Formats: sequence, structure tokens, C-alpha cells
Amino acid sequence: MIFPATIFRSVKAVPGVARPSSLEIKLVTSYPGTEVTGNTSDITARTVGVMTIFPGAPLDYNKLISFVWHVDGDGITAGSEGVFASNLSANTSNMVIASVGTFITAKLVSSNTSNMAMGSFAEALIEVAKSNWIAWSDVRSLDFTKSKKNVAGDMALDWTGTITNIKKIGPRMVVAGDNGVSFVTPAGRYMGLNTVHRIGLLGRDAYAGNDFIHFFVDKLGVLYQIDEVLTKLDYREYLSVLTDPVLIYDETTSILHICDGTTGYMYSPDTKSFGKGPPNITGIGYKDGALHVAAPAAIVTPAFEIWTEIHDFGSRNGKNIVSLDIGTNLGGILSAAIRLRQDKASTFSQTAWYTVDPRGQAFIPCFGYEFQFGFKASVYEYFEIDYLEVDHHVNAY
Repeated sequence: MIFPATIFRSVKAVPGVARPSSLEIKLVTSYPGTEVTGNTSDITARTVGVMTIFPGAPLDYNKLISFVWHVDGDGITAGSEGVFASNLSANTSNMVIASVGTFITAKLVSSNTSNMAMGSFAEALIEVAKSNWIAWSDVRSLDFTKSKKNVAGDMALDWTGTITNIKKIGPRMVVAGDNGVSFVTPAGRYMGLNTVHRIGLLGRDAYAGNDFIHFFVDKLGVLYQIDEVLTKLDYREYLSVLTDPVLIYDETTSILHICDGTTGYMYSPDTKSFGKGPPNITGIGYKDGALHVAAPAAIVTPAFEIWTEIHDFGSRNGKNIVSLDIGTNLGGILSAAIRLRQDKASTFSQTAWYTVDPRGQAFIPCFGYEFQFGFKASVYEYFEIDYLEVDHHVNAY
């Protein structure tokens, strides 16, 4: 239902001039869904004043005229339902009201359908959502209001989307979010902006670090490190399958945990090593020298497993692997396996796991062009692999 605007205007009477009154007829219906048929409809018409000459007499509701609408084959007629003024017959009047337009049959509006429209007679003012803006306060204050001191302020970044992380690193701030990662550096009362990444984070929690080192995973599943510069670490073949990961950096061990509740990985910036880890860690902290680890369920630590990069021993010819010699201080059982392929465009196949004997040797005969060498431990224990030597032969083809 559309409510029309109400328009008011004033009429100034001229003394001594007689003016005829006007008859105003309003159509009123109590049931918008009632269809007009040959029966009496619910539409009535009445005057809003009495028929008289100017000046108008006081309104007498007992002398109002009421009509009942009828529909027949020839059109629409109206009969009297009330009593006319004394000079009119009390019987049905011979007044005929004809339709000047097409008579439209009413239809019932479903109870679950809104038929109301509303319009505004004022201007609608919309403030731009500043999801990609940052603000800074006055010195030693939490007040972000701009003032004559010209210290507090705000600015927009040069990428769209929501900001999800703001962390300090050295003298700068790192601002990261949906579509970018930027350095923000104070320069007097202004802020310098340098965007170093324009893909954005894989999730709002895909960022972690302290005042000296940061890490994040972008929407392509690539792991990055930030210290003085931005360094691409990659590992997308593992991280691209994660959904909404959480990054936690343990400052004491310098281990970065990357978890999404189903799969977990660990990265060490000190040793440049990457491997599987607990899948559901959501927080790590220390209090009174004790380690506290947060997780929504019991933490399951997977068996240690590590793989080397791809090796071809400086030749594109085929190679026969005989055995592996490993130097390690592991007291428990260590197993070794080899991934190999005989076509540079094919995927790697893997041998079975072989137990490394007390001398540090594992005999794994196989043939291929490119290789990766893997090791795993059956128990959780800290150990180091000091060296790896591969006994192999390069063929002439």
C-alpha cells in the first residue's frame, strides 16, 4: 500500500460573496480482498459536509447521504441507504452514479505477501564503511579524535577488504587483511605506507609473530616470513589444502605452528625445517616457567617425519640407489624411505619404510632420475640428523 503525500493549502474567504459548497465523495472498503459481484459490495460513499450554500452550515451527521453500490449488466448504480434532507424522498433515490473508468475486480492478497511500500521525503545519508582504514591516537592517550594538536589521525590503505591484523615489528607496524599486507612507518605527524603483498591472508588467524619476526599464509597457501624484509618460504603443496588455519609462534622454541583442526604443520626459522605437527593447537604461552598450550580437544602429536628437497646428483641420467648412511643421535627406532620418479612430469612414487640399523644404515635399492629422502621416528623425542650420505651409481643413459 502506498501512502500518498498530504498536501495542505489555505483558502481565503471574500466577505459578502456567496460560494456554492462542494460535494466530496470518498470510497471506503472494509475488505480489500472482497470481489465485487452482483451482490451488494462493501464500498460506500458519503459526503463530508451537507449540501448548502456559502457560508457552510455546521456538519450534521444525521443528514449525511449514504449509498449502497450495486452491479448489474448495464453498469454500476447506487441506492440510498439513509434518510435524505427534508426536501428529498425517503425512498430510494433516482440518483445514478456511473463508473467513469474500468471497474477492476479486487483480488485477495496472500497473508504472507507484503503489499506496503514506503518512501522517504528526506535524503538518506550513508557513511562509507572504513574497513580498510587505520587510525592512530594522540601520544600517551587512547583518544583517536583529531584535534588542534594534529597528532591523532587516520588513513586508508591502498587495498580493499577488512583489516584483520596489526602487529609491531621494529619501528614499523605491519597491517594485514583480506587483500594485502603493508608496512606503516611513522614519519613525523604522518604515516608512510608501503604495501609488500597484494594477495591477502588465508584467514583472519593466518598471521603470527612477535616484535622481531612475523609469519603469514596467503590465499594461495604460500608461507611468508617478515623481519627486515618479506621472504617467501612457500610450502604451498602442503598448506594450500588448509581451511581457515591458525598460526601460533612459540618464542621459546622458535617454532611456528600452523593448524586448521584437521591438519597441522611446524616450521623452524632457525633450521629452515618444515614438518607435520599437532593439528589443533590454538595458543601457546608461558607462565611462571610452565608451558601452557590451548586446544579445543586432546592434543595428538604425530610421529616425526621429514623429507629432503629433490636431488638428481647433478645428472639427468638414471641412478641406482643402494643404501643410505645417516648420522643421528636418536636413541629410538628410526625409519627411512625414498620417493622417486622416472619422468620429470610424473608424480613421485614411494618405497616402503626400512629400519635404520644401529650403524645408521638403511638398504633401499631402487632406480630413478630424481629422489627425495625421508625419515620418521616412532616416538616423540628431540634429535638431530647430522649428515646424510647416499650410496648411488649414475648410469650412462
